[in-house]
Amino acid sequence: MVVTTEQVEELQGYFSPFGYFDIKAAIAHGQEVDLFPSDIFEIIDESRRSYGADSFDKMDPVYCVLDHILQMARNEIDDVLSYDFQNDFHGDTEFYTYGNFMCSSYDWSEAAKDDLTEKLDEASSEQLCQLRDNRFVRYFLEQVEIDIKEPA
Repeated sequence: MVVTTEQVEELQGYFSPFGYFDIKAAIAHGQEVDLFPSDIFEIIDESRRSYGADSFDKMDPVYCVLDHILQMARNEIDDVLSYDFQNDFHGDTEFYTYGNFMCSSYDWSEAAKDDLTEKLDEASSEQLCQLRDNRFVRYFLEQVEIDIKEPA
């Protein structure tokens, strides 16, 4: 008997409940911060375990990757500036990850963006260089449309 590509793809689909474009979007975001597919799988699996899910069918792979990037950027910004843009912001809506599979993205209020921009504007040139060197911070800030100003 001949095994067809369709049969292989069908069986593969039973192992992964995600659609092609969901996987592609998760990989695309991951590549921007030098994550390999094995890293992405670990991030999704860690999220699955932390939510107490028995299987992957309830998980949003793109959300998991974007939220991982957000948390890594958040930690670095907090380490460098002593400012946690999720907990120290007291306005209406902080930065968060909006899950919608391949359309997952970041969401925020203008006040949250202004507050983070202000903190970045107050940073020293050394702090800005340190943030600019971090791939998670760079990608996150690009996604939320914030530029780190070059030192004068």
